[in-house]
Amino acid sequence: MLLSHAAAAGLNYFQSVTPNLSAGAEVFWLPQQLRSGVGLCLRHTGDKHIAAVQLATTGILSAQYAHRVTDKV
Repeated sequence: MLLSHAAAAGLNYFQSVTPNLSAGAEVFWLPQQLRSGVGLCLRHTGDKHIAAVQLATTGILSAQYAHRVTDKV
């Protein structure tokens, strides 16, 4: 659970589905905006990459991708 000075509260849950795939969900409350929401997330991890996508009921869609170039970077 997250409580911050910005007056937000949230609860997150993340679970491995397979060794390379994780799924999660969150609920949050923003009292200053009188707004609440639910978010869903998927994350895939490979030998040289990590990809994630998140969708929230607030209309936000977020996607990230990182690719390892070498073991030193």
